[in-house]
Amino acid sequence: PAAFICAESDSFGNVEKTEKDYANTTVPVFFTVMSGTEHLGAATEGLAATVAWLRWQLGGDTDRSRMFLDPMGEFQSGRYVSQIKNW
Repeated sequence: PAAFICAESDSFGNVEKTEKDYANTTVPVFFTVMSGTEHLGAATEGLAATVAWLRWQLGGDTDRSRMFLDPMGEFQSGRYVSQIKNW
């Protein structure tokens, strides 16, 4: 599985590049664009999502899956504009 976490105001065009990667991905994937942040903010402000993803995928904490896959999950609403596919 893959997780793509982007910033809404990314001056490097990473959202557009990642949208193409998401469209071409055939594995289970979570893709989010965080509103109200810029390129470096995706790494710092997106830390909660990154840690939760790693705890789910590498740590086996399956309760975290709903944070990403449930339409009302923590990383599916609010400042996170997310998409999932191939689950």
